[in-house]
Amino acid sequence: MMWYVRLSIARIRATGVTDLCRADRKIIAQASLRDRRIDILDAAARSFVGQGFAATSLDRVSNDIGSAGGAIYCDYRVAPDLFLAVRDRAMELAQRAIRPPLRERGEGA
Repeated sequence: MMWYVRLSIARIRATGVTDLCRADRKIIAQASLRDRRIDILDAAARSFVGQGFAATSLDRVSNDIGSAGGAIYCDYRVAPDLFLAVRDRAMELAQRAIRPPLRERGEGA
């Protein structure tokens, strides 16, 4: 699926075509939302590590990614919500890194 998104985005950049079919627009929008979420969580993680929990605000994270202040509030209402999302993503990334070696040894599910 990601190859299709990359191909569609590359086609837009190369040709300037903006009259994509509805399915293309939906796939690109979903990919953009995932990318935006990852950008937010990466910036938040850097802020939590560098500035600490008390000094990290949604506005600070929003400024770090160059986004309008209100955009981040669509996904996260308060800093603790953002912190929990960062924690969840860190756990997901750790599990992805651990699973392949466990499967090779026959221990993973």
